[in-house]
Amino acid sequence: MKKPLVILSIIFLLLPITVTAQSFDALWQQVNQAEQKDLPKTQISLLKKIEQKAQKEKAYGQILAASLLASRLQTEIAPDSAEVELKRLKAKAKMVEGKDEVLSAVYNCILGVIGRNADDGNTDDYFKKALANPSLLASQKAADFEPLIEIGNNDDIFKSDLLHVIGMQVGNYDKLHSYYKSVGNREAACYTAMMGIKEEKESISKLDSLMQVYSDLPICGEVALKRYACMGEDTPVEEKIAYIDNALVRWASWNRIVSLRNARAELTRPMFEMSFDKRNVSSTEKNNWVKLNTRNVSDVVVTVTRTKLSGNHSLSLGDKDDMAKLKASLLPATTQTINRTFTGHKDYEAVKDSFLMPTLPLGVYFIKVETPKKNFTPEYAFYYVSDLYVMSELQPKKKARYVVVNVVDGQPVANVTVQATYPNYYNDKPSIVKKLVTNKNGEVVFDSEELPLTSMSLRIRIKPLKKLNWRVRMTTIR
Repeated sequence: MKKPLVILSIIFLLLPITVTAQSFDALWQQVNQAEQKDLPKTQISLLKKIEQKAQKEKAYGQILAASLLASRLQTEIAPDSAEVELKRLKAKAKMVEGKDEVLSAVYNCILGVIGRNADDGNTDDYFKKALANPSLLASQKAADFEPLIEIGNNDDIFKSDLLHVIGMQVGNYDKLHSYYKSVGNREAACYTAMMGIKEEKESISKLDSLMQVYSDLPICGEVALKRYACMGEDTPVEEKIAYIDNALVRWASWNRIVSLRNARAELTRPMFEMSFDKRNVSSTEKNNWVKLNTRNVSDVVVTVTRTKLSGNHSLSLGDKDDMAKLKASLLPATTQTINRTFTGHKDYEAVKDSFLMPTLPLGVYFIKVETPKKNFTPEYAFYYVSDLYVMSELQPKKKARYVVVNVVDGQPVANVTVQATYPNYYNDKPSIVKKLVTNKNGEVVFDSEELPLTSMSLRIRIKPLKKLNWRVRMTTIR
């Protein structure tokens, strides 16, 4: 989980330094210009000037920002110098130890973060030194260390102190919570206690206890957000909705509570999904169920319209031009409408419905599913009705046998034109197309081509009944 508040963050070695201190503007601007021109040595030279100027003015933030950025650039130029730069940083930390506790704490925090990233065994020691004197750090303003420290939008919760910046980098939320609680800063105590709790379902009871203690504070809305994130996908929607509605009332003034409003909107977003048991059926099919799942939708309208298309059409429902061709092929007189109404349900309630598709004559049908609700895009599907079925069997000597039967009576069908297409995926040559007519046993036998055959598209036509155009796709392995 990302930290829910943009409080303060230490830049360290990670990001280019932004211009913040007015007296150093010109030098930092030159550093940024050198960076744009990819002149790291020029940057380092300028950074040394900034560091020298800052030492005279005791501008610690400038000293650290310039020093750390120079170290990073030096290691980028000469990776072997990383150890030298780290030793230099440790020497500086040692130099101020016992002389300037605040600066020492910042150095140790930086060394701890570097050590944590490098899996250094001394990390805990550095962090312990960094938080050795919470009261002193709390008395220091984070702004005094700009531009090393970037000021966030909600730092007033911590009275803009340096303690929470270092404490959050260290990750010792228990120590932060204890300090802020001891000085009566309940907002900071609430937030740091929350940060010390893992985001997992087992933490819900801890977060509930925390909300009881700090329920009178607007910032408790942040705890409510974390508690919701811990609820998990297996939590019933009804329980989630009840929780959100309660939190929205109790902490309406918290600036991030809008996240819960968005979560509620998603849980109640109108939707419908339709799935068919089968979309390829015979003309006698009477048991093809359609499943319909809806939420926050009162009506769903399903229209089934026959088209003039043959079964081997290649139109795509997602293509604008193909949709225009499809609409031009519709036979409006054949349209059947199926209305499904859903009333008496909560806006978050998932409703499951099902109905039987009507028995239809042979042909290719266009199905449209829509709802009267605004801003709802209809869903489309093709539906095929044919009494033909193709069975296949691989034969010796690279041959393949296909049998066309009538699915109604299971009898073979003669005089069927079977078209086999061997796609050529490996070069620009066209696919090889072969056509054969079934014998009295409904059979055809194709000789395999030398193309690396991975699939075969069969386009079957019974002559002269062209309305029975049909397409079957199957995969064979050589």
